[in-house]
Amino acid sequence: MENNRNFFITIALSVLILALWQYFYVMPRSEMQREAARIEEQRVAEQKKAAQGTSPGASETPVQPGAIPNAPGGDAVTPAGREQAIASTSRAKIDTPSLEGSINLTGARLDDLRLKHYRETVDKTSPEIALLNPASLSNGYFAEIGFSGTPDVGRLPGPD
Repeated sequence: MENNRNFFITIALSVLILALWQYFYVMPRSEMQREAARIEEQRVAEQKKAAQGTSPGASETPVQPGAIPNAPGGDAVTPAGREQAIASTSRAKIDTPSLEGSINLTGARLDDLRLKHYRETVDKTSPEIALLNPASLSNGYFAEIGFSGTPDVGRLPGPD
């Protein structure tokens, strides 16, 4: 009986300590965080109002496609531009069951790679997804392997 009484006293004291910790330490901290978040929201709202007030009509002007660089849908590669860039250089063709493309023989730059079984949209006639694009395009993305060194090394082999 004595052991049970001590056990229940220990449990009661543990619960009391946890409740006091929550009340005196955790609650004031969470209140300070809520207050800081509220102040930050007010500051951001005031900045937005000030920005709208200094340039009236700014929110009424629509953004033109391509006005924001690197925005999705902004500088889409036109197939004619891509095909023209690919045709202007000598290339080695790549054709596998899932990939197709070519390697630019000048500099051995892999800059034309497309997925055969995946399209940009669900439409069967939409263009294949292009993983790599020639560097001459505005959104050129390519893989290149070569030599690099410090300027005092001298002339190293390059794409030419």
